[in-house]
Amino acid sequence: MEETEELRRLSAGVFGNRYRAELIAALAAGSDGFCLGDLALTRHVSPSVYHPPVRTLVTLGLVERLDPAPG
Repeated sequence: MEETEELRRLSAGVFGNRYRAELIAALAAGSDGFCLGDLALTRHVSPSVYHPPVRTLVTLGLVERLDPAPG
């Protein structure tokens, strides 16, 4: 847990958002994207903490939001 908090501290300093670094790491690790809810579960946070950095990345055209797969 200390490692996660250190990453979030650095992320806040470098990117201006505590969760942006772990979001970018998840994007880099996945070839077909990922579910914010799943990421939040593994990181023990609410999915809403990722919404501001995701919106920024979408607005900049760096990522795209996909609708959930049916079923």
